[in-house]
Amino acid sequence: VTTSNAGGTAVAGRRGEQTGGTIYASLRQRSRPTAATQEILVEEKEPPTASDEEFKDEEQQQVPHDVLENVGKAFVPTSIWQRLTGQEFDHPKAIDDLVETGLNLAQQESNDWIKWTTKDKVDDKEAALDAGDIVVYMGRCKDEEKDNLYGSNLPVVKSESIIDMTPEQMSDLLLDSSKVKTYNKYSVGRTDVRRIEGPTGTTKIVRNITKPPVSQKKVMVTTMLHSRQLENGSYIVVSRAVPPVADEDTSNEEYGRSEILLGVNLLEPCNGEKSSRVTSITHVYSQDLPNMIASRVAVKSAVNFVKDLRAVCDEPSS
Repeated sequence: VTTSNAGGTAVAGRRGEQTGGTIYASLRQRSRPTAATQEILVEEKEPPTASDEEFKDEEQQQVPHDVLENVGKAFVPTSIWQRLTGQEFDHPKAIDDLVETGLNLAQQESNDWIKWTTKDKVDDKEAALDAGDIVVYMGRCKDEEKDNLYGSNLPVVKSESIIDMTPEQMSDLLLDSSKVKTYNKYSVGRTDVRRIEGPTGTTKIVRNITKPPVSQKKVMVTTMLHSRQLENGSYIVVSRAVPPVADEDTSNEEYGRSEILLGVNLLEPCNGEKSSRVTSITHVYSQDLPNMIASRVAVKSAVNFVKDLRAVCDEPSS
């Protein structure tokens, strides 16, 4: 099953299968906002008043401390993941922590969470990237407590490539829900559920529906998506699953479920700032995809994500 780390493409395995002593059993069950509430969330809002800000502060304070401390980590404890409500990323700290995690994983070959190994031997990575190659890494959780971390048995894929768009252009493309179909051929459409006001960058909750060839069902993914510019002219786009808003469409049995456990796109200027050196990380759970083929499909999806973005660059300007 393919979904994207920014509404784009990635993969994972089936919860409920046992790997390394870990069983991912039930989907999260909790009360959700109604369809009427959802309509209110997506309406354009007036500038916040003092009372609005007080209410927002009160909402942020209601996020339990242990949830706030863990929701931005590379791997989230299963006990925390099952308690997520979708309001955690209204808190700037949660987003800042996820951005820091994304930067560490994308920029450092060695880190505390994931052990990376290259899929194919690469003698000179820089030469390979300049030649247009896509360098792919497979990652596995190396935490000693990984049996207690949600999705730690599923593959994590990192790719490095160069794409002929500036970091700002790429960030804008990944954020624009109306353009998802241009680089994700399996997308039926992505909609913005609500925007989250914050001091830095752009944050919103999005819902993407895909029709992958390996599934008889459409797949629905509800995700927090955040982009910000960094001091060196780079951009970073991070994403993480949030509980879906319940309405008559999401409760329909025709939809399968998928969750972006972690999505990272670090977009660094190169070639005189006309292109981007793109480091993408995807860690995804899909209920219809068995673990035995998850790694193979994950690698293929990561490569296709880059190829599809390059195809956008080759299209003539309108």
